[in-house]
Amino acid sequence: MAFDVSALGNYTKEEMDTLKYALAFEGKTAGLLSTVVGIKSAEKLNKIATEGVWQTQVCGFTASGDTVFTQRTLTVGKIGVYLDWCPKDLEAKWTQKGLRPGSPMGLDDFEKYIVDDTLQNIQKRKEVAIWQGDTASSDVYLNKFDGFLKLIDADGTVIAATQQTDITTSTIRGILQDMITKIPIDVKGRDNVKFMCGYDVFEIYQNKLATDNLYHYFGDAKGYEMKVENSMYTLVGVPGLNGTDRIIVGEFGENGNFVLGADLLNEEENIELFYAREARKVRFVAETKIGVQYYFGNRIVQYKNS
Repeated sequence: MAFDVSALGNYTKEEMDTLKYALAFEGKTAGLLSTVVGIKSAEKLNKIATEGVWQTQVCGFTASGDTVFTQRTLTVGKIGVYLDWCPKDLEAKWTQKGLRPGSPMGLDDFEKYIVDDTLQNIQKRKEVAIWQGDTASSDVYLNKFDGFLKLIDADGTVIAATQQTDITTSTIRGILQDMITKIPIDVKGRDNVKFMCGYDVFEIYQNKLATDNLYHYFGDAKGYEMKVENSMYTLVGVPGLNGTDRIIVGEFGENGNFVLGADLLNEEENIELFYAREARKVRFVAETKIGVQYYFGNRIVQYKNS
């Protein structure tokens, strides 16, 4: 006697506990920006500058000096993510194991995976758009609002570093040292001044320091942050600048020059996931409003590949 299994297909274990989704990079830049909330469409960022002219003391009174009010407009993009699924599509496959018995059916065991993956990808797209957003782009992930790079490129008051052909191990140290010399005197020495670049540029610099035996500058570097040699400034790698060959120097943080505008902070995390009985589908909704701007262009130094 023997077993005849010729009519059976080979066994492949298919279980819920092996369900994985690809991890994306986390948003980083938003946490380094000053924030303005309650913006439904656009809002003016009001600036004030006052300087009194020094005079020799006299008994009379002659006023000399002005208070100047100016504005920059922060316009938010209105972003929506809308998805739906028919749970019945899962009944004929191993995915049935994640569904509860009976009807109507929700996504049940799949909900956490789907929601976490969707929110993670929203954060990834948001990170890139903060820097590379362009309302003239055909890319749906970039054309909802203008990012910092487009705003900077259109602003003649932003200070340009000496341009090179590209950022390489041969040029990176010189570029950063040149940018230090270009920092305005009113900005120098402030503890919130940071050099922002992509992970790729950060790694070029790190590799160059290693090649030149300057390990002490990055020996304790964590999270793509380290000191720029011969300075008090920190170089910060952010994924939103990957592939751009750009370096931006300025004041970051809650009281900094760079602003993130929104209706509500992290509004995209206030999601709706519900069963639409009339359609017999599970639906997902995430909506947010987001935009960026800065106050003073003449307090920013930028490197742009020529």
